[in-house]
Amino acid sequence: MNEYTFTNAHGDSLTFSGRTDPIMLEKITGLTEITGDQITVKTYGADGAIYKRTDLQPKQITVYLYISGDGSARDVSRKFLNKIFNPKIGEGVLACNIGGVISRISAVPDGMPDIDMDEPEMLESVPFILLAHNPYFTREKQTVDFSCEAGGLHFPLAVTSAGSDVGYRVIEYIKIIENDGTKEAGCKAVLEAIGAVVNPVIQCLETNESLKVTYSMVAGERMVIDTSRDVHRIKSTIDGVTTDITGNMDFTTAFFDIPSGKSTFVYNADSGAENLNLTVEFTPRYISL
Repeated sequence: MNEYTFTNAHGDSLTFSGRTDPIMLEKITGLTEITGDQITVKTYGADGAIYKRTDLQPKQITVYLYISGDGSARDVSRKFLNKIFNPKIGEGVLACNIGGVISRISAVPDGMPDIDMDEPEMLESVPFILLAHNPYFTREKQTVDFSCEAGGLHFPLAVTSAGSDVGYRVIEYIKIIENDGTKEAGCKAVLEAIGAVVNPVIQCLETNESLKVTYSMVAGERMVIDTSRDVHRIKSTIDGVTTDITGNMDFTTAFFDIPSGKSTFVYNADSGAENLNLTVEFTPRYISL
């Protein structure tokens, strides 16, 4: 049985399926529907038009719910639903568990339907509309380690009760990243310096996109490059103090996405590349379930 959970911006949630009482799910529509606007250019005097791209429209998801019980019990459920689907508190998240695969989409409740409190029994379901202005579903975050400190052996030494870990360093400057989503995805590139590093750069070989930061890192410093939608920030943390260094980005480069499919990423620096640990995190996006 598929299961759906809507969690609003305040953290209140409702899980509904065909067997939930007193609020039962009849059906949910709009999850797989995809609509878009075709952007074209019309040339004067020419037949037809030149196709440029398709922009996806927001997704409308409608949840049809039965509310069981008599008038007083139904009023309790109505007040609870008002709390869950309150459109004034903003964007929530709908999690869809389909065959054990969980996909999530951000959505805003589009008002609250009228619920008849006088009828002794509800004979029809009530529609609750959710508007997903970002029409993409997401799944679990993916993490790709380039150069990093790998775990090794563990010895129970007498000097400490916890023992001591002995690891080793893995250095990989190039790696294939697979994004099985149907759309490119923003990412977080986390760079940790174990020594001096000057002007680190990350590049996607397939798209030839690259991002370079004209900045010198010191041992123990952590830099986070966030290329996520509407973020585009570079921050550095040293000794617990975080500084926005977005202005240090080389203006000849740009923030990049992880392309859909397989792509090859490589990192380097003007000097000290061997002193960098790099981890790339991204969340695949899908236009439908």
